[in-house]
Formats: sequence, structure tokens, C-alpha cells
Amino acid sequence: MRTKLFRSFALLFLIISGLSQAQQKNQIRFSYNFFVEDQPIFLNTEDGGDGYHIGSPIAFDLHYLRELEKNFFIETGIDYLGKRIITSHTNIPRQIPKIDDIKEDFHLLSIPVYARYHFGKYFFASGGALLEAQLNRTTAPNQSGLGLGATAGAQYSYSDFIFSVNPSAKLHGLLSGKSLFAFTIQAGVGYKF
Repeated sequence: MRTKLFRSFALLFLIISGLSQAQQKNQIRFSYNFFVEDQPIFLNTEDGGDGYHIGSPIAFDLHYLRELEKNFFIETGIDYLGKRIITSHTNIPRQIPKIDDIKEDFHLLSIPVYARYHFGKYFFASGGALLEAQLNRTTAPNQSGLGLGATAGAQYSYSDFIFSVNPSAKLHGLLSGKSLFAFTIQAGVGYKF
């Protein structure tokens, strides 16, 4: 009986001391994206063809980071991009009937699979693939499939909290033929645990 009790206390002591010595290897981060000028834009559109514009877009990211080695992380999570997409048609003079612009909701979810490296305490760079699903149908090209993303920026840690600012570039829908490109400035807050 004493031996079992001693082993239980010894095991509990080892677990508690191990947890207190362990470094914080996990992070969760939330970022809001501010768009630069007329972003995002569709690439590879034809001259004289339909034009696409996303009016007042909204985008945010929720990411989980796991430190694999000192300063090297794997990063994944969920990215959301959406609002209203406007498709403008080229009308021929005196064309009857005239084709009006089409306004539709546009929602895109992406799951990033990034490698991230920290340069000292204040700087980082990350990039990798985006697995994407467009949540609704639009007249614009479907952006589901595969994309690419990259970012580099600055961060500041205060206690267990992390504050970051960085530019981000994402190329959505690589397989669609008409990829959606978004360049944003991200402002984020994170928590280490």
C-alpha cells in the first residue's frame, strides 16, 4: 500500500515538475486583414471580358501554431474572405437588352498549411499552401482548390500575449484559371500556452 502511494506521489511530482519546466510551444492567433486599394483582384482576365470587383471585403484569420524546433513552427487554422462580388459585363453600343452588373455574396474559407520561422524576438516569415473551399456559387470563377500564401512581419510579446503587424499576400484558386489575388495588412493578437 505504501509503495503504491509513494509511486503515485512520485509520478504526480514528476508530472508537475515537468509541466512547470516545459516551454510554451503552442500559440493561437487572431488577425484582422486591412485591404490595400482595390484588393482583392482577379488575375488572368480577358480584355473585353467580364470584370470582377469585390466591394468592401472583410477578411480575418484564426491560426494555431506549434513550435517544432527553436524558432521553427508549423502553422494552420482557418482564413475567411468574403463580402459582395460585382460582375460587370462589357456592353456593345446599342445592345438590346443591356446586361446589368450582377451583385452576389462571395464567401471563401481557406485552411493554411504554413511553415513559420522567427528571426530573433521581433520578426517572422511564413508561407505555404492554402486548401480552399468557396462556400457559394457566383458568376465569377470558382476559387475552391489550392492556393498559396506568404507573409513576413513584426511581433511583440508581452507576458503570454503576442501582438503582430504584417503584410500578407494570398493567391487563391490556382486551378481555376482566373486566380483571386489579395494583398492585405494584418493586425493580430495571440496567446502562448
